[in-house]
Amino acid sequence: LIGEHEEALNIYHKTLQMAKKLNSEVWLAASLNNIANVYNSQANYTEALNYFKQALPIFQSLGSLYEQGIVLRNMSSILKNLNRNSDALKYSLEALKISENLGKLSDKGDILMIIGMIKVSLGNLEDAIKHFEESLMINDKLHDYDAKIGSLNVLGDLMMKIGDFDKSLSHLHDALALSKKINFFSGEASTLNNLGMLYTKISNFPEALKYLTQAQDLSKKIDDTLIEANSSANLGIVYYYQGQLEEALKIWEKALKTYEKSKYEFGKASIYINMGDVYYQRGKYKKSLRVLEEALEIGRKSNDLGIQANALQKLGMVLQDQKDFKGATSLYSQGLQICQEIGDSVGIATFINNLGTIDFYAKNYSSALKKYNEAYNLLNQIGLGNSPLANTIMKNIEHLNQIQT
Repeated sequence: LIGEHEEALNIYHKTLQMAKKLNSEVWLAASLNNIANVYNSQANYTEALNYFKQALPIFQSLGSLYEQGIVLRNMSSILKNLNRNSDALKYSLEALKISENLGKLSDKGDILMIIGMIKVSLGNLEDAIKHFEESLMINDKLHDYDAKIGSLNVLGDLMMKIGDFDKSLSHLHDALALSKKINFFSGEASTLNNLGMLYTKISNFPEALKYLTQAQDLSKKIDDTLIEANSSANLGIVYYYQGQLEEALKIWEKALKTYEKSKYEFGKASIYINMGDVYYQRGKYKKSLRVLEEALEIGRKSNDLGIQANALQKLGMVLQDQKDFKGATSLYSQGLQICQEIGDSVGIATFINNLGTIDFYAKNYSSALKKYNEAYNLLNQIGLGNSPLANTIMKNIEHLNQIQT
């Protein structure tokens, strides 16, 4: 596959040089776009973005609206992957306008999904749900069943995040039934995996194990090693919540090998963060710090700000437990800055709460209370006033009020 990419790049670079010699804007734009697509398929987002940016103004000067829309959509996806959510939203809204002007419903559905994912990254879950529901209606209208299964899975995940487990279950079962109906095996495996995570979330571990085992078996049958690894990683989470930490570690170590083989950096980082949690709970702080620093390094190399923020939060907790409050404060502050940069409201609230706890240990109660209230109010504003995190913060506020009275 790597050789195929290199061969394609060589061909497209040659056509690019020919287009420049012939002064053909049509060929030039097409060649730049093709090169960008190859880099995008390699997850080389910086190079892909560079070539898409060169192609866009040429398509604009040619008046090629359809091609403009495709390029804008691709750019917004890349910027989303790079956690540049404000820029991603700007380009996706431009792409949406073009798709509406051209009456391209399938493109509109795809763009609405991208906007929905951007809204998720920005912590605006209710707005994200609206976009995915609109995309779902388009999928229905076009009988685009693959896209519909994708929309239903995302909606199931979002409903789970806002605590509406009945709706989450309904969406996921709809996705499962449709996947089976059209023999879409990878969609079925992904949905089984998501159902397993939903049942894990509501602490119904027997059902979680049932669905995750089915997902694992099906992914083996269709030889989808990535879904198999994801299912294994999630099985590890079930064992983790049941207190079977050794079993969880064994499963994660096996999944980690698959992620390393497939060079799936996000999966590797997620496993390291989970393992860091286990070592932290067992008081093995050195091991915890080592794997969490691995996760942080992956986040920095891949420019994945979400992974960086997650790793910084966990690292801060380890240092906090070791009474290294200065070190913990530094990590929490870095994490807070990242979450503010990407507009992650839940992450912002988490780090403000953590910094409030540092103030609490320093007996700076007025500052701690101010931070706790700020964190709770932020969650309340985005409709997460009854979430587990909000409940934890409220307990911190109540405890602090008791101390001060």
